[in-house]
This record gives sequence, structure tokens and C-alpha cells, in this order.
Amino acid sequence: MDNNYFSSIKKTHDLALTISLLLLFFIISSIPLFQFGFSGDDLYNSQIKGMLITQNQTMFAFAKGIIIQWINSGRLYPISFITTYPLFYLIGDNVILYNLIHWLATLVSLGFVCLFLYKFSNKKEYSLLFCSLVPFCWFLSPNSPWVAQAFLLPLVISFSMLTLINYLNFIQQYKTKYLFYMLLFFSLSLLTYEVALIVPVLILVLHCWGKECASHAKLTGTAAILLLMLAYFVVIVYLRRSYGVGYEGTSLGSMQSFIPTFFKQFMGEFPLVNLYLFREKLFYYPLSKSTYFITLLLVFYSTVLIYRLLHKVSTIKHSSYVFLLSLLLQIAPAALIGMSKRYQLELQFGMSHIPVILQQIGLCMMLALIINNTLSFLSNYLNKQLNYLKLFFAILISSMISISFLANQMTANWYNQLTRYSREIFEKSLKNGLFNNLPPHAMVITHFAGAEPCWNSTQLRAQLINRADLLVFDLNGEAPFTDKHYESDFAEKFARLTPNNFYYLDYEHLIKSPKSGYALLAHINNYSGIQPQLTFALDKIKIFYFAESKKDLKNLLSKISKRYQLKNLENNRAANLSGFISVPMKIAFSTEGLNNRHLAS
Repeated sequence: MDNNYFSSIKKTHDLALTISLLLLFFIISSIPLFQFGFSGDDLYNSQIKGMLITQNQTMFAFAKGIIIQWINSGRLYPISFITTYPLFYLIGDNVILYNLIHWLATLVSLGFVCLFLYKFSNKKEYSLLFCSLVPFCWFLSPNSPWVAQAFLLPLVISFSMLTLINYLNFIQQYKTKYLFYMLLFFSLSLLTYEVALIVPVLILVLHCWGKECASHAKLTGTAAILLLMLAYFVVIVYLRRSYGVGYEGTSLGSMQSFIPTFFKQFMGEFPLVNLYLFREKLFYYPLSKSTYFITLLLVFYSTVLIYRLLHKVSTIKHSSYVFLLSLLLQIAPAALIGMSKRYQLELQFGMSHIPVILQQIGLCMMLALIINNTLSFLSNYLNKQLNYLKLFFAILISSMISISFLANQMTANWYNQLTRYSREIFEKSLKNGLFNNLPPHAMVITHFAGAEPCWNSTQLRAQLINRADLLVFDLNGEAPFTDKHYESDFAEKFARLTPNNFYYLDYEHLIKSPKSGYALLAHINNYSGIQPQLTFALDKIKIFYFAESKKDLKNLLSKISKRYQLKNLENNRAANLSGFISVPMKIAFSTEGLNNRHLAS
């Protein structure tokens, strides 16, 4: 009895140690995720406070309005908005807190996947091996579900896995409470995101797998899931026929475009494929020495961890069902995207829509199964050589994870140059008072809203300075979520509004020192020309600057001097590394040179 007790204690400690090592492994491999700025729909969602100010609405009224809009288009997924908007209201534009919460939510959802795999395979070693492979597919892109989409996928993954877990509990124990939990979590998953429609397909695999379970339990559980899905379809069809407003993303496309779109979405689950679209841009931004050091650390650490996990593999009973389920997880989401009219038009090779995270989970399940069963089979024929084979697998997997890590860091560097750093400089300037003295209903003209969607929008300014009366005019005319005014409107407003109501905004950061940058605000006396060659007569120039070093400050002032022909600006340099500079002179500035603008270091 004592031996059993100590054996149990040892196993518990061993499991706790393995989970702790996995957690540290996730932290190291997630470093690029923590650096990513807002992306995807969360660029918009992060401005919820400003939206409430500009629209003079309560949180409840705003969320209700969005939900009704989607219901009118035939989509019923209110939980996404019920959770997203209050959370963003609490964290605001704090991207660090956002990344931390999103990362924790993702870990929780992966924990539910592991719990399901443990119950399905009856092998905790297999579920832990699956976990160690997740960073293999943990790669980033501007719309990656690992870093965007407002916690949508962690929620739907958690609810879907809890549905499967309770289905297993029900067919094995035939208790009513598990049937209730199963239907509850399936309902929640459907009301979170439509990709949960793949759950009944997975249920059918579990139905066939449970040969030792009572047939009446399996029939009851499976029939309940299928009936609930049928009821969901009836509601969706009713909504679409009642309102007659279809969303292109959930509208059926052509059969001839299905296979190419399916292939693009399916290929999107594999590591490094996403780099195809950005291959010419990524290497423009060099990696730091610390990144290479962390990569080496990750190689050694992950090799030791995975080698340790591979020492505990054993044959999985009913492996064919595990393989089939992992294959369906890869195929079913890609099939849903392949049928979509919108994505048949939009999807390019190297891109993948947000359900790809489910495909990647399926891929990791399959790889873990293949590695597990291969080593388990060879253990019957090999002895000493088997350890070398395990080491080979560990090094191979670790190398791929490290390559994904480097690719993620390059993607984060590139995307943040386009997004996060510019937004942070703009936010700092507003928080330090750049817009404090603007008159009521002033119009701010900028050239960069189209390249940097919605960061200098009315909503973001309202969020930062609690003013909803300021407008933005985007000279690109392409910015989503900003107040768009065409040239005729612009000319009319310029002639009609008082002279003090027009201002020009420019802001930029340094590539090699991206936290250093400036924001320039100037009053527009007059303008001439038409797009894309406008010339502004500027005065009352006010510059906010923030530099991490004196060298950066010199580079910033040099950049501004050259762009705006401010010859004495560098002599006007302040001793502090951040602050304001006022320029008491009038200049003429043409926007023609900004059309092909490139950041300089």
C-alpha cells in the first residue's frame, strides 16, 4: 500500500512538473505574440470607448444594435459581441493587457482540447505531446486568430470541446446532467461563431468510436445534437427570408470556385505558408541579437521537453478514430470557407480565414498521433536505437518550432512598423495635449489614415481626449471606419467653415528605434490643387516628439526639418527627450511627395 501511495505521489509530481515545463515553453514561444499590436477586427474593437462617446450610446445599446444588425443579415452569434465589447471597454487601448488576456484565453481553450484528447485516447502522454506541438503551428499574420478576432476562437474552441467532453461522459455514464451540459455548450458554441457547425461531424466520429457504450445512450446523445443543429438552421433560414439581407461571407459561392478556395484555406494551416504574401517585406526589418539568443534557448529547451515526452509514448487504442477526428478538424473548417462566396473572391494563397486555428489543432493532433504510434511500434523492434530516433524527432520538431518563432518575430516586426508604433506615437501626442486647443468642430486633414486604418479616426480621438466633435479627412480616401469626405465636400467645407477650423496632422516613427517618433499639427491657412497634389499653407506649427536617446532626437528633428523645410528646427532642440516644439513661421507644403512615402531610420 505504501508503494502505491508513493507511486501515486510521484506520478502527480511528474505531471505537475511536465505541465509547468509546458507552460514555460508556451511563454518563451509566445514572445512575438506579446509584441503584436492590435490587428484584424480588434483595430476597430479597441476603440469601443470612443464609439460610445461619438454615438452617445450606452454599452448595452451599442452591443444590442450591432447584434441586431447581424441578425438582420442572417447571422446569429451574439455571444461574440456580449463578451468582446465589455472586455475592450475595460482594457481600452492597452495592447499589453489585451495580449495577455488573449493568450490566457487561448491557453484555457487548449487546456480543454487536452482534456478532451485525454478522455478520447485515454492517454495523458498523448495529450501532453499534442500540447508541445502547438507552437509548431503558432504562426502569425495580420489577421491570425492567435493574435486577433477579440477572443472569438478561444471561446468557440472551449465551448466545442466541452460539448465533446460531455458527449463522452453521457454515452459512458448515461446521466441526464451530461446531456444537459452537452446541449448547453453546443448552443453556446453556435451562438459564438458559426464554425461550431463542424461539431456534429465530430460527434458522429465519437458515436462510431463508442462501441462499448450503450447504443441507446449514443442514439440519444447524437440525435439531440443533430436536432439542435437542425433547429439552428431553421432559425437562420427564417432570419434570412424575413429580412432578405444576406451576408456575403455566409452566402454560398459557385461550385467551380470551391476547390481552389478550399485548397488555399487548407494550405493555410501549415507553418510558414502565410509568409508567401509578405516574403518581400519581412527581411527589411532586421532581427535583434536577443531574438537569436531566445531562438537558441528555445531549440535546446524544446528539444529536452519533447524528448522527455517521447519517452512515455505508448500505443493508443482505436487510433483510427483519433486520426479520423484530427483529419475532419482540418477538412471541415476549410470546406466551410471554400463554400463562402466572399472568400471565393478574397482568399489568396498564403491567406487563411480565422477558422484555420481549428485546422491547426487538427494538424497537431495528427502529428502527435503519427509520432506516438510510430515510436510505439518501433519499440517492439529497436532498443538502443530507439532513443536516437526519439532524439531525432525531438530535434526535428524543435527546429521547426524555432523556425516558426523566427518567422513570427519577423512578422511582428514588420506588422508593428505598419501599425502599432505609429498608433502609439499618435496616442502619446494626444494624451500629452496635441489637440487640446483645437476649436469646436475642427477638421483634421491627414494622409495616413488609409495606410493605417482607423487609428486617427474620430472614435480613437474621442477615446483619448473625450471629444466627439472633431472630424478627420483622409487624403487617401480609402480608410475604413473614418469620417470620409470626398474632394467636393472638402472644398465646400473649407469655403464654408471658419478659417480656424482646418488643421494638418502628420506623425511618424523611426524604423531602427520604433518607439521614437513625432506628431506634427499645423493650422491650414489655405490650400491649392487637387488630389493627389495638394499644397497647404501652414502656420502655428506644433510638434510633439518622443525619443529614446539623443541620437534618436537628432534623427527625428532632421527628418522633420527636411520634410517641411524648417531650417532652424534642430537649433530649437530641447534638452528633454520628449516634449513640444512650437514653430512661429509659415510654410507651403505639398502632399505630392507623400504618396510614395517610405519611413527612414
